[in-house]
Amino acid sequence: RLPIMKLRATKSPPELTLPKGGIWHLFLSHIWGSGQDQCATIKRQLTLLLSGIRIFLDVDDLKDIGALETYVEQTTVIMIFVSKGYFKSKNCLREARCTVAKQKPITLVHDPVRGGAKLDFIVTEECPDELRGAIFDGRSIIEWHRIKDFQLVSLKLLAEQLLLGSPVYTSVRLPLYVPGELARQRLSFPSTVALYASPNNPGAAAVAARLREAMASLGVTETPAPATEDGDSRYDPPGATHMLLYLCHETYLGTKGEALAEELRRAREAEFPIVMLHENDMDNGGCEFGRFFETTPQDLINGGLYDELAELFVSGTTHRKLSHAQLAKKLGAEA
Repeated sequence: RLPIMKLRATKSPPELTLPKGGIWHLFLSHIWGSGQDQCATIKRQLTLLLSGIRIFLDVDDLKDIGALETYVEQTTVIMIFVSKGYFKSKNCLREARCTVAKQKPITLVHDPVRGGAKLDFIVTEECPDELRGAIFDGRSIIEWHRIKDFQLVSLKLLAEQLLLGSPVYTSVRLPLYVPGELARQRLSFPSTVALYASPNNPGAAAVAARLREAMASLGVTETPAPATEDGDSRYDPPGATHMLLYLCHETYLGTKGEALAEELRRAREAEFPIVMLHENDMDNGGCEFGRFFETTPQDLINGGLYDELAELFVSGTTHRKLSHAQLAKKLGAEA
């Protein structure tokens, strides 16, 4: 029951080994300006989740800046935290070049929100030509998120890549799990649940359709609530139990944005349940949440629309599954 990573096949923690001459299982290569706090969190959490793991982090373990290459050589797997300025740093380039020269297993992590720049820009504009292929070709990149449950998904993916680079688990697929994690819970709705996706909310219908595919018992409708006479506060989209507010870069813009705001006013006045989903995939219309304090009508903000937290909607198959599970819980699903 302890929150530690285990192998699905054995229900036991994985075996952590080091090759001859090895001191560290994982080296966290990063630039301080846009990766220091994330890497400190990664080390702290992995140390709790994988008993016995040895992780090199400069602020804890660096004794001699002139020995960076030695530290890399003494490590089994090198994690590069791909963020703005990494490939502009002299010392980061030393670590990256040594990693490539020594053919060390590489795992890549990127924070799409706080990484300082988009991934494509870092890869194409900042990474030297001679390193780009060796570091990025054929490798998936793990997204890093700051919400606890999403962090756990990222940490599991990182741990699996770490183990695949070790002497014991080479060429062996390693699905890991943590007892009690939300992503492994089987959820179901005790009663009928149906989302209303407003035609005035860009992207809401497409997202609702994807949610319906992931949750077989979830209903979806795009039929708005009928107009009411003055003084009538009813708000009842036919067949819906909740309104979906999908928050992306286009939300609240133009005439559709004005119509959506009016729908939200009616729904809140009638105390009709609203669930919010915040798109975090920058390539799919995502944006930082602070944008909505600039685009949302002030009366909705003052009225407490955002007092309730929005659920994250993130990219990547594994993270998306967690997004579905969190929204299902918000809609009343039970384990």
